[in-house]
Amino acid sequence: MTGVFTMSCFISRKKDKISAVFEAVGTDADGETFIGAFKKFYPHDWLRINERWQLEEDSTPPGKKHSMQHPDVYMKEMYRNHKPKDDAKEVVLFTEKANLIIHFYRSIIGGNITTRY
Repeated sequence: MTGVFTMSCFISRKKDKISAVFEAVGTDADGETFIGAFKKFYPHDWLRINERWQLEEDSTPPGKKHSMQHPDVYMKEMYRNHKPKDDAKEVVLFTEKANLIIHFYRSIIGGNITTRY
């Protein structure tokens, strides 16, 4: 069974799981911490990634390469590609601060503030 496979199709709700790991370890965590946490929180997914990679490895003729990345490389790229950017943190903080201000003014004037985003 050879062909072009992406490992993202083997992880259900991938973005949700990645977000949960970053929430647990913090957005400033390094790659090794993120990868360790992912393996701990989602051992079944880690096993599926490795099994699929090994299947491709075993079914590829000697001397040929297959399109799947080694699981360790895949995890490093997943960390790098999904790590929240610093400017994204600033947007979240700005939005949280704006919501606090709106809540404060609503409590003062009785809740009749229209917000536009």
